[in-house]
Amino acid sequence: METRFKDYDIVEELNKGAFCDAYKVRKSGKDYFLKLYKDPTEMSADYDDFKKNQKTMIPILKALGGKTETIIEDFEIDGRYFQVKEFIPGATNLRGWLDTCDDIDERLDVAIQLCYIIKAVHEKNIIHQDLKPEQIMTISDSSRKAGIRIILTDFDWSIPNGKVVRYVGTPGYGNIDGNKVSFKSDIFTLGIILCELLTGCNPFVFSDTGEARLYEPELWEKWVKNKDYVTPNKINTDLSKPFNDIIERCLEPNQSARPSIDEILKTLEGKSEPPKKAKLRSSSGEVLIMVPGNGYGRKYFKELFGRTTDADGNEVYKYLDKNYATLSLSQDGSELFICCPANGMAKNKILLNGVEMPNKPSPVKNGDKVAIYSTGKSCEVATFTIEIA
Repeated sequence: METRFKDYDIVEELNKGAFCDAYKVRKSGKDYFLKLYKDPTEMSADYDDFKKNQKTMIPILKALGGKTETIIEDFEIDGRYFQVKEFIPGATNLRGWLDTCDDIDERLDVAIQLCYIIKAVHEKNIIHQDLKPEQIMTISDSSRKAGIRIILTDFDWSIPNGKVVRYVGTPGYGNIDGNKVSFKSDIFTLGIILCELLTGCNPFVFSDTGEARLYEPELWEKWVKNKDYVTPNKINTDLSKPFNDIIERCLEPNQSARPSIDEILKTLEGKSEPPKKAKLRSSSGEVLIMVPGNGYGRKYFKELFGRTTDADGNEVYKYLDKNYATLSLSQDGSELFICCPANGMAKNKILLNGVEMPNKPSPVKNGDKVAIYSTGKSCEVATFTIEIA
């Protein structure tokens, strides 16, 4: 066994992995954390790109001032690539801390810390790509409500300036965006970690019976695509609706539907935009809709509009039946969006300002016209004018 790398003496072997080995080393009486990236020939052409990405990130991570790991230096010996990082005595990963802390205010403090770190990393044009509790280190800090501060680590496969070496992800967290990784890919994984922080469980492996279901890697993509998870407020019934809704938005299979890091921070800090009120006004009356952060689905619209009439008893919104398309309204920051999730596949269609709506949310403003048509017929079922207060 080697006892020294360059001018660093090996104090302790910490871990041996498939991709790298980790050591506690010492130089001039000071301890450091050293990673040896093994057998680079297996990486083939990726090896040079991997090193270029790492060298790009070293000064960036240093500039983040303790929010992320600090890489002291990197070097090569006989074709092997090494990184020397700051060694932090007493640091443990977030997984261990989660097992010991039941205080929701402390967990919320850590959630907010994590969001600010990810915001800072994204502002430096870096996608982490492999977020998970094991990559988040905790350090005792009495100035924080949680009694700890956190540091984000392990940028081995991170993407600086859009330069991808490999698409990676830990089972149960990602990658669910394939080769279309973006900042919103980190948001998806952040949503899972936020759920663990605020409910204690990964929503994809928690069952509504209260027992964890066996994680099956081959089903991961299917689970995500079908939103096959237990909603956070079913795991923690005390979880507030804004927190539940923002986590669910993070877990959207469609990247564009996920919130920005600023939206998440506003929600966690209680600074999110107040819900707007939108009216759908028909010729015979009007319907008042309270618009929450995450929008309404079919069953909620049935409850709201199923028996709605004006003062003369005329129907204002006709729900028809469960096989028909429905409208939903959602709010993103200060903007309102209207959506018909099943448009074109159900037995009626919905037009916005005379144009058939797509399956994705469309922004709306005062005065926009919404018309519901019965498919196969030329007659309108109902028409509305949108009014936003």
